[in-house]
Amino acid sequence: MMRRRQRTLAIVGAVLVLAMFWFFSGGDDKPDTHTKAPPTVPEQFLEYAAVPAQEGMQEHGVPASVSLAQAIVESDWGRSELTQTGRNYFGIKCDGDSPYASGCVGRPTQECDEAGLCSEVVGQFRTYDSAEDSFRDHGHFLTVNPRYAAAFQYVDNPDQFAIEVAKAGYATDPTYADKLIELMKQYDLYQYDTL
Repeated sequence: MMRRRQRTLAIVGAVLVLAMFWFFSGGDDKPDTHTKAPPTVPEQFLEYAAVPAQEGMQEHGVPASVSLAQAIVESDWGRSELTQTGRNYFGIKCDGDSPYASGCVGRPTQECDEAGLCSEVVGQFRTYDSAEDSFRDHGHFLTVNPRYAAAFQYVDNPDQFAIEVAKAGYATDPTYADKLIELMKQYDLYQYDTL
């Protein structure tokens, strides 16, 4: 009987110590809920991606509306295999260093030349552990590449920001900026630029 009581007290004590550690370390304020494949229905996709886009905006200055529009185009509303399995929402390739990527994977992609001729090639793309990491890396990618510096003069003008990102060569599609702006208007993505 005495041994059982000691064992019970030891278990209760251990639980209390763990609970105090959790409480004083801040607990798990914001669990990462974006590690699974995203929903592919537009409204659900936007709801799913809005918070990572806004967090990326706070950290790196990229308007959430632009991030969301790029995520829609690059991931085909989350339907692409790269997004479904690798959580890469932006088609960022494995060139250069990334503090957020978890690896690389080869995937077919379409590239267009200056004349507008497009062909399919296999590219190496970054993979991530979560949507948050992908959105954070998107902002990081734009800020560390000098060719996108002009875009950051327009953080309060998402349409012009998108134009500058396209002009700097983010995608080889000659209508890339138009597609982004059309999505921002159609789905009122500008609403996500206000926290």
